[in-house]
Amino acid sequence: MKFAILLVGLMGLLGLSETALAQKPWSKTSKGYTVLVKGNTLRVADEDFPKSMSWDNALAAVAALGDGKWRLPTMEELRAIYQQLYVQDEGSFKTAAYYTGVEVTAANAWAMNFEMGNVYNCFKGNTLNVRVVRDN
Repeated sequence: MKFAILLVGLMGLLGLSETALAQKPWSKTSKGYTVLVKGNTLRVADEDFPKSMSWDNALAAVAALGDGKWRLPTMEELRAIYQQLYVQDEGSFKTAAYYTGVEVTAANAWAMNFEMGNVYNCFKGNTLNVRVVRDN
């Protein structure tokens, strides 16, 4: 019973309803995952980059993928990934921080801590995890 109360409370904090969870807005494909962001399907890479990196190195690593379609997620997209995949224990995400592609200042970018679910302004020189996305 305590678990059910805790789960309902956590869902409320994340802005999820029981109906939203029952509908399973994400799916697993042969090329990764898809999540829904404001009614649009977003493709999420199957795995993180092999090691954590600075924001500038993350942008360079994404560019090195070559096709110009993969990118770092926006904050809204990273929240959807957190809610639809990480909270559901899907996608092999680390309990750590992930970069977005959103710059705050010349020295900082937005990031999300998957352990706590909070968003924060992060120094770009910090090494964080990177998971790329692309429009489906």
